[in-house]
Amino acid sequence: MSEPSRTERSSGDLLGPLPAEVERVADSPEEGACWSLAGEDLDVNLVAWSPPHGVPAHVNDGVDELVIGIRGRGVIEVDGRSIPLVPGGVHLVPRGARRAIRAETRLVYLTCHRRRPRTFASEELVDPGVGPVE
Repeated sequence: MSEPSRTERSSGDLLGPLPAEVERVADSPEEGACWSLAGEDLDVNLVAWSPPHGVPAHVNDGVDELVIGIRGRGVIEVDGRSIPLVPGGVHLVPRGARRAIRAETRLVYLTCHRRRPRTFASEELVDPGVGPVE
């Protein structure tokens, strides 16, 4: 997996051509963070998975995370509660919560959080062993 296309922006800049990125990612075999936008203290990532891949269960003690469904269908698990991740769905995952995401169809979503060190190395993001989130 290649590193995501990352754009550094300054105050007042537009996000860029996100619809074009969504189309590109939705129709590609890319997995994990495929596009990123970094501000001085905020990160936005466009993430994509094909079934049965996703983000393995983990706890992030550092930041709250906003997850917004863009395309496809998946499941987000927060502290043992399974919630559908669908287009237009907005989920606030509090820091310290145990979380996981699994694609049921080709899944594309945005994450937004305060800037922090990466939770996973790029090669760890694709986890074919992610099973059903219960």
